[in-house]
Formats: sequence, structure tokens, C-alpha cells
Amino acid sequence: MSSAPETTHHGPSPAATRRRGVDGWSGYRLLGLLAVLLLVDALVLAGDVGFHLGDDDERFAAFASARWNSQADRSYAEVLGYAQLGAAALVLLVGALRHRAALLAGWAALLAVVVVDDAAGLHERGGLALVDALDLPALLGLRPDDLGEMAVWAAYGLPLGLVVLVLHLRSPSRVRRASWWLAAGFVPLGAAGAGLDMLHSALAPPGSVVGLLLGSLESVGELASMSLLLVLALVAVGVVRRTGEGQRLS
Repeated sequence: MSSAPETTHHGPSPAATRRRGVDGWSGYRLLGLLAVLLLVDALVLAGDVGFHLGDDDERFAAFASARWNSQADRSYAEVLGYAQLGAAALVLLVGALRHRAALLAGWAALLAVVVVDDAAGLHERGGLALVDALDLPALLGLRPDDLGEMAVWAAYGLPLGLVVLVLHLRSPSRVRRASWWLAAGFVPLGAAGAGLDMLHSALAPPGSVVGLLLGSLESVGELASMSLLLVLALVAVGVVRRTGEGQRLS
């Protein structure tokens, strides 16, 4: 009786692939990275709490600098967010060039524009220019400035979003998973950065307790989403790498 021929397996086993994870990052390492990023976020936001308590308690004098105020321009929280989102864009750009994946390049451009816009205050300055040029009214509790900022966001956000959508639809179904991972981090970032910001302006008078709470919630949501996006950028690059295909850059 002849024995069954031995089957030779080429390449890493499924178990080895699971252990290796995403471009050398195992699932546990990705979770560990996310935990470290969120811990740093929490420490910086604790300084924001110390800043607001410092007026009434000398024990928090170390947080007297306005840079601990997460709602201030160039605050420590804001700079940390820029670093995380910029790193996510860089990871995606390197992945796009390495694997010639236009989908990752589109997402990298979108995240980079968000960083540049917020760091330079482009939507704020553009919003004020629209208010002066069009005499925008207040609407639904929103200031004219808020409406102008929304218009500026839409002017660059919609075309970029459309580009990402087209690249997504033109990519193979397995590669589209990269977009879904990134969207899972980008949607909450938009909800915190735009949605809560507008809610803050509409419902909370400056200096009120409600305004302080909404502002803190906005900062928590933004930083947590940026940390998540950095980790998901690694996941997205790994998804494209494992498929070995994608919408190619010309």
C-alpha cells in the first residue's frame, strides 16, 4: 500500500503570520503602542485639569502656564496631537511609496492637510475673511465665525474626501480594508474636532462650567482619535502589504 505523499508548505504558516502581525508589529505590540499613546495623552490632559484648578489651589502652580490649557493655541495637548497625526501621515506616505499604493497616499494627504490647516489656523483666518466678505449671519446658535470656518473646512475637505473615496472604490476589495481601518479613527476625530467644537460654540458661553466640560471632552476626543489613527496607520500599511496589490501610483 502506497503512503500519501507529503505536502510541502511554502512560506510562513498562518500561526507565524498571526504572530508577526502588521509589518513586524504583532497585535499585542499594536495594543501596547496604543496604550502608551493614550497614557501620554492622559498625562498631558491631567496638566489641563491642573491648569484650571491652579487659580484656586496653589498646589497646582506648576501648571500655571497657558500651554497646559488644552484649548489654547500651541498648547502641549495641541502640539502632541500634531505630532501623532503627522506621524500617522508619514507612516501612510512611506507605506504608499514602498508599496505603490495610491489609496494610502490619498489618506496621507488628507491627514497632512488637517495638521497644516489646524497648525496654521487656516480655517479660522479663512472663516473670518468669509465673514467680512459675505457678512455671514449667526445661525442656530453658531457665530458667523463658526459658519465661515465650516465653509472653509468644506472647501478643502470635500475635494480631498472625494479623492480618497475614488481611490477606495478603485482599489481591490481586500485593499479597501485599509480605508475602513483609517475611517474608524478619522470619523471620531471629525466628530470631536468639528462636531463638539461647534456644539461648544452654540451651547456654552465663554467661561461657563458647561463650556469647560465640552472643551475638555473635545480635547480628550481629539487626542484619543489621533493616537488611534497613528496605530491604525500601521494597520492599514500592513493590510496593503499583505495583499501585495492595490491601486498603483502612476
